[in-house]
Amino acid sequence: MSTYPIPGEAHRARLLSWHATRVEWLVAIAFLVIGLHLLFDALTRGRPAGVTALELVGGLVLAPALFELFLRAARLWRVVIAGLAGIAALSLGIEAYAVGAFMAGRRASDVTGIAMALAGVVLIGLALRLALAGRRRWVQAIVGLAVGIVLAQLVLVPAVNVGVVTHSPREAIPSAVTLGLPGARDVTFTAPDGVTLSGWYVPGRNRAAVILLHGSHGDRTSTEDHLRFLSRAGYGVLTFDARGHGESGGHTNALGWRADEDVGGAVAFLNRQGLDANRIGITGFCWGGRIVWLYAAHSTAVKAGVAWYGRLVGDKDPLRPHHPIDVAAALKAPVLGLYGGQDQGIPVATVEEMRKALAAGGAASKRSQLHVYPDAGHAFFADYRPSYKPADAADGWSRLLAWFKSNGVV
Repeated sequence: MSTYPIPGEAHRARLLSWHATRVEWLVAIAFLVIGLHLLFDALTRGRPAGVTALELVGGLVLAPALFELFLRAARLWRVVIAGLAGIAALSLGIEAYAVGAFMAGRRASDVTGIAMALAGVVLIGLALRLALAGRRRWVQAIVGLAVGIVLAQLVLVPAVNVGVVTHSPREAIPSAVTLGLPGARDVTFTAPDGVTLSGWYVPGRNRAAVILLHGSHGDRTSTEDHLRFLSRAGYGVLTFDARGHGESGGHTNALGWRADEDVGGAVAFLNRQGLDANRIGITGFCWGGRIVWLYAAHSTAVKAGVAWYGRLVGDKDPLRPHHPIDVAAALKAPVLGLYGGQDQGIPVATVEEMRKALAAGGAASKRSQLHVYPDAGHAFFADYRPSYKPADAADGWSRLLAWFKSNGVV
């Protein structure tokens, strides 16, 4: 008798009568785990309606349908169904749940998500077993090793990288009182899309203010020294945790998704503080530097910006449709860009490309400037990292103050 008969009705009857093959039972359990995770996540995570609907469809319809197809399929299609479903489950489980549990603390849905990843491993293993049935053991071992290496390179490593980028750990944030600055206070404000953001606000002496943006995988605490510098120069300063970071609401990310909404909420907050709306500047580091460029093209709400080693080019996707070089010609406020000549992540060649794009743009773009410190790498103004370059940082700070003054943020 064949180990893998084809008719689906016969297989279902065998399952119900407890006489199914071991492979069929393992596949049934794997798809059950995947379906239950999708349903649990949809009902407990409070995701946007579209995502919740997709998860409900996946749990109630797709997982059972794939198992039904598996029961009805011949061996080749069983390999395809189990293999592709396993890869999808493994990738999503690692990216969205396993890495998140490690970096940002475990939630209930992370446990079921990790179980889904393990179910994916089971499905991939079963697909290999079906594909290699009857082959010599040494052939099975070599092919299995080769498939494992390919999956590690094309699925596991990318999934971990995406998970790291989209799951920034949240550390405890001290009160603004600990800053020891006059009037410093903890604040919350709402972005235009409804996300609540948390930050520190320090009133200034000149009715001008600066929005201060932290770097990737960080929070407002990494900008404390910069806040002090700006405050001593007389500016009101608002620094806040980007959505999904620190004490701010929203889904965790480190790519700057919806950053225009975050900065828009910050501008609205400053406009409620009795400041001069025509004297608001913006500065940021790394991820924050990239956002300075993008927001200067997005809105007229800021008078000038200073971008510290913000990435200028990159791959595009629905969440990142533009990079600074794409909007360089359409700036609504002039930006000073400060970069390191030894920055491995931002080659000088891309800085020169940006310079040409600015020169071909409108008035604010043409007024923008780029300065490269030949011996500096990335994060040369981060005094808590080995990359810190005191002389270049001091020069950059002087340029920032002069830039804001020459553009009316004073």
